[in-house]
Amino acid sequence: FAFTAFWAYIGFSQFLLVWIANIPEEAPWYGLRMYGPWRGVSYVIFFGHFVLPFFTLLSRKLKEKPGTLAVAATYMLLMHAVDLYWLIWPAFSGEAGPTFHWTILTAFVGVGGVSVGYALFRARGRYTFPVKDPYIAESLRYVQP
Repeated sequence: FAFTAFWAYIGFSQFLLVWIANIPEEAPWYGLRMYGPWRGVSYVIFFGHFVLPFFTLLSRKLKEKPGTLAVAATYMLLMHAVDLYWLIWPAFSGEAGPTFHWTILTAFVGVGGVSVGYALFRARGRYTFPVKDPYIAESLRYVQP
């Protein structure tokens, strides 16, 4: 929830500074996304990467169920991938609008696979929680009211 709000704050702050300053090198980047063929992707990112997760994560019931929270987290990761596509791909495709190339998927899977593989390699043979903490049993029994 906090990262969703922080992402929106940072994104809007950057947009506002560039747009108000009317920097010739930066303003066309936003113009292409707001008025050009990337407009639909911009709306998808605004509503799908901020509005929907923000109001969904306000629910305490959702956050108490690990299964539904995992679905929400997966959705937010996919929307973040769309956000990265929106940020990076137009530099390669020009003003043609959203396009797809097979290297997008392979780069995402490759970098993600290397990252997950390295994390699993580093976690092998180690505890995932503090075993020598004297209050660990009490912490595991705690249920938030």
